Amino acid sequence: MDSPMSQDSPIEKEQRPIGRKAAKAKRGSNSTNASKVLEEISRQNAMRLEIDMKTQENERAIQLEYAKEMEYIRQEKIEKRIGKLWPWIQAICPLKQNNFGS
Repeated sequence: MDSPMSQDSPIEKEQRPIGRKAAKAKRGSNSTNASKVLEEISRQNAMRLEIDMKTQENERAIQLEYAKEMEYIRQEKIEKRIGKLWPWIQAICPLKQNNFGS
């Protein structure tokens, strides 16, 4: 059995084909990799949504502050106009005392 011919033969043994259980196990490892990729994608999407929500909140806060400043400026302008007009209004329409006994 241990002849020199069997050791030097150019014919190599072919490997056995993969079995069903081994094939399923191999596919299973790919599915776990795919699930890891999907988990990472969902985590990144959640982070992106959180950043977008914070950005929107900041923009709303800035818009609200701007609206408050504009209202304050508008009120100041109105008060300045009334302040300038008040002497004229008093001159044209003097305050009358009420006619109820005085």
